Amino acid sequence: WGTGDADAAAGGAASTKVLFARGEAWPVERRRITFRQFGDFAITAAYDTGAAEDAVLLPAGQSSHLGEHTVAGVAKAGAEGADPPKVRVDFTLDVNGMFSIL
Repeated sequence: WGTGDADAAAGGAASTKVLFARGEAWPVERRRITFRQFGDFAITAAYDTGAAEDAVLLPAGQSSHLGEHTVAGVAKAGAEGADPPKVRVDFTLDVNGMFSIL
């Protein structure tokens, strides 16, 4: 996952995290990430092609992009000095390899 370009443009730091590693033992448990920020944000899912051996697993010319999801309805402003709200997002990978953002 990674935060979208809109978040980076709005001053948020874009970051990435591998949620489901290649060769991980099955069954894979649901993953949860807690975001702490004000306002809506985007989550982008893609295959990790950072390692050369991972890049060759996709067919030539195939995009690593899986999709993007916007988390909306997050409080845009809080009380002065308040911490940003916690937004928990769950990610799953089913037995057929289908990736979902819950």
